[in-house]
Amino acid sequence: MHKHNNLKKWLCGAAIVGGSCLYLSQHSEFFTKTQEKDDSAQTITVPDRPEDAKKLIGYSMTDAFKYGVINSISDYVEQAPYKVDTTNFAGDFQNQVIEFGYYAEINGRKTVVLTHINPDTLSIPEASPFVKKMICKFAEFHNSQNERATILAHEFAHQATDPDKKIGSDIQLSQKTDRSIFEYNMTAEEFELICNHDEMRGRINGLLYKREQYKKYGKSSVFNGDYSFYGRALRSGKIDPFSTDPQEIANEQLFCVKSIREQYEREHIEHYEKYTIDRLSAEHVAFDPRKPDEYHKALDQVYTFIWDGQLVNMNFYSNGQLPELRLTDNEYDVAKAKDISDSSKCMPKNPKNIMSAALLLSKKDQSR
Repeated sequence: MHKHNNLKKWLCGAAIVGGSCLYLSQHSEFFTKTQEKDDSAQTITVPDRPEDAKKLIGYSMTDAFKYGVINSISDYVEQAPYKVDTTNFAGDFQNQVIEFGYYAEINGRKTVVLTHINPDTLSIPEASPFVKKMICKFAEFHNSQNERATILAHEFAHQATDPDKKIGSDIQLSQKTDRSIFEYNMTAEEFELICNHDEMRGRINGLLYKREQYKKYGKSSVFNGDYSFYGRALRSGKIDPFSTDPQEIANEQLFCVKSIREQYEREHIEHYEKYTIDRLSAEHVAFDPRKPDEYHKALDQVYTFIWDGQLVNMNFYSNGQLPELRLTDNEYDVAKAKDISDSSKCMPKNPKNIMSAALLLSKKDQSR
């Protein structure tokens, strides 16, 4: 979900877009947009397109591309349905937290929701003309086509890793995504890591949407706010999104993932602590030591992106190019306690298996 909890910073001139994920929303109005006329990342082979693949719009961006329904992130953002909520903003810098967008289950269906900001200057007649102007500017910026599309790219990325199976039940495709990343066999610690990786996925997808826009229109100013680092690298010559050299492409992909990860650890991870712990409590199924650990499968799903007309795996964690994300202390403590509790409930009766399961959890703990 896209979250802004430091509105004062924006009004001082630093227009920042953040992100996170909610489960509930209220007072949503349905809205459908009108459709308009080695260790490098690995390209993923795509199947032929059958007729019912069209139904993937609104189900999964990754699958829609895989089956030829769309050719880019931009295509999906322009075609996929979503809902709109309206939030009044009257300049309550200290207390109001705005969810710019989120992916939630509403009336039994998982849906992407975009927030429209209404500048509520009428409720603050005592405010100065300058403050009222800044409130209007804030709303104008957030409601702009570019920012709305970037937020949608972020939220549709979550939809692809946690698709709505009810919507997809009538889509008969052999390689259609049929598992949420939150359903894989993982320890509690790995589950919390996946929650954080999925948030970084949304941010990366937002960046790749802006990258597509830059390649189409040539305006580096599109890389603003949290994505300004890419614009600086572009202008300095560190990266070249038009390059066809395989090594330069691999370097750019690693740069995108690494930069978002560093920013997330530095500025955002603590803001998602409660979300991660709450989701662990609500959805995590105890790790089964008798079955393979599927954490790296989940990472592959998280880090699969549309890149220049190809589907690529940008999971630089499983191959060791990037070190694992570090959870907050609270996240780690909660996960460790749940893993210990879960292991005591489902330990196999065979003493040898008990020893193996205990050793596995011990090794995962030592890897921190």
